[in-house]
Amino acid sequence: KDRSDQPVNIVIGTFGKPGTGKTRLLKRFSLASRKFTLDQDRATLFQEQIVSYFQNDVDFPVLLGNRVLKITLKELRYNADQIVEDLDKVDILLLCYDVVDVTSVDYIQKFVDKKTNQKTEHTLNILVGLKSDVLEDSKHKNETLPIAQKCACTFGLPVIETSSVKGNNIIDLFNSLCEISLIRPMLTQISQNKTLDLGNLGFQLSDLTWQFLSSIQKFMLSSVEVLNMSSNELTSVSFLNYFLRLKSIDLSGNPNLNVLTELSLLEKFEKYGLETLILPDIPTRNANEVFRYLRKFILSSQPCNRIRLFFLGKIGSGKTTLMNSLIKSKGLSKQKKGQLEHKNLQIRAWQRVKRESSVEFLCWDFHHENDWAQRVVPQFFFADRSLYIIVFDLRTALEDEREIDSWLQAIDSRCGKSRPCFKFLVGTHAEDKKCTSE
Repeated sequence: KDRSDQPVNIVIGTFGKPGTGKTRLLKRFSLASRKFTLDQDRATLFQEQIVSYFQNDVDFPVLLGNRVLKITLKELRYNADQIVEDLDKVDILLLCYDVVDVTSVDYIQKFVDKKTNQKTEHTLNILVGLKSDVLEDSKHKNETLPIAQKCACTFGLPVIETSSVKGNNIIDLFNSLCEISLIRPMLTQISQNKTLDLGNLGFQLSDLTWQFLSSIQKFMLSSVEVLNMSSNELTSVSFLNYFLRLKSIDLSGNPNLNVLTELSLLEKFEKYGLETLILPDIPTRNANEVFRYLRKFILSSQPCNRIRLFFLGKIGSGKTTLMNSLIKSKGLSKQKKGQLEHKNLQIRAWQRVKRESSVEFLCWDFHHENDWAQRVVPQFFFADRSLYIIVFDLRTALEDEREIDSWLQAIDSRCGKSRPCFKFLVGTHAEDKKCTSE
């Protein structure tokens, strides 16, 4: 799917009673932007541009997934009568209140009442509580939260409490604002065709973003029938709880998504009459066939707590000594009787016990006299869902750097990026005097 290379311009404004901490919140956004910004020098410059009050609008670039956003921060320091004139220039307005000042919520409520009579549908409003760190002091009680929640429920606003002093929820809020701004054009199309196409974003939307979207009534997530979430680095489908009328779901292109662990949630949509379900590594689109396949897979499967453990490295690097030391180590482990002895290969079973569960490692140790065979032959036995320990001699680590790289490349070429395998580098002979910190 083609996405425009032009940056997405986003204007974020704040409004609230004087003294609630709006400027400090924008300062905190500058720190949060360091996690996302493209140019660190611009972020430093942005910090220097902030004085006691925002006298001019400040903008900086942000990289999110495969898109660039140009964020502009604006502090609207007017009274409720004058601010409405500037709302057309603001994409997201943060309505800020002090968590220990009830009057600050009333200030926001009067403004929202007035704004509902104006043509400000373009502006997205979010209720933000500030100074939540004060509530940690037992002398103060959160008396404003019920009032703020009532206000949010009445006007259909998301609500979140933050602390600019300790940074509570600041990065999460800033991230959600960026995500919502990026996908907002797709959200506005839901009312037309009941379809939400968020495919190829290149990143997974945060839980806070989904909470915000579900609270905003005009986006109407509950009415979506066709949902595309392909190629978004998904690891979970918990966001499906916000959709009630889905007929088609596309979750393809998400290799890190374990659909088996999410089956109970997906079955919920089978009851609703889900017609199309596209999942990673399952070549079918009929939802009933997918569910039948998954059920059969789960019912016929049993847990297998056994994994291969490969010891790789040059001859004389200490592989065999390391393997024997691990197997004979004290603790919750024991050596099993099953093992294979061969001239060039040794496989030993090692069981690690913890509480009521145990894991059995099949330890593979290759020892060919020929260096070429020592590097090539083990690769025929590589498999995904395995552990790889690359052993090297610390005394010759600089000389062995190329060989270590070749092992890593060989493992990656066998397993690929979509299949789980775990690699460890272990240096031996650390007790030798020749070994230094370098």
